[in-house]
Amino acid sequence: MNRLTPLQKGLLLTLLHLLLVSSLGAVLLMDRARLPRVWVKTMSYDPDLPIRGRYASLQLEITIPGGIQLTDKERKQVEEAQKATYRWTPTFYRQIDLKAENGKLIGVVSEGGRHNVQIRDLAEGQREFMLSEPVVWRTCAPRCATSL
Repeated sequence: MNRLTPLQKGLLLTLLHLLLVSSLGAVLLMDRARLPRVWVKTMSYDPDLPIRGRYASLQLEITIPGGIQLTDKERKQVEEAQKATYRWTPTFYRQIDLKAENGKLIGVVSEGGRHNVQIRDLAEGQREFMLSEPVVWRTCAPRCATSL
């Protein structure tokens, strides 16, 4: 029988490791060339769920060109909240689709959108649009861009 010597076994194992690492590098290079890359402003979010524990997550701030108009009922809730003596800001939701445009993550309002966005009025009269689904920072990799 033709048995491998220890040197041949070591070289074969080295070759297998090199192939494995090279394939991972190739996948990452393909993802980098194919998938969109964007810069997104984030806000920390602490879900404090009993099942998951206390893991810090991130919510993505979305740019929506032209903004979102509130309905009359929603505007009334905002006005009532501003008159109240306690600090409370109502949050509203809309459905959006996401796309990458000029290195930014853009939300497009659509009736059957795949994602929900939270609309919050800030004290300065500005509106903030945050993606409802939090992103756990340690699991966000190039592959999560396809799910956005």
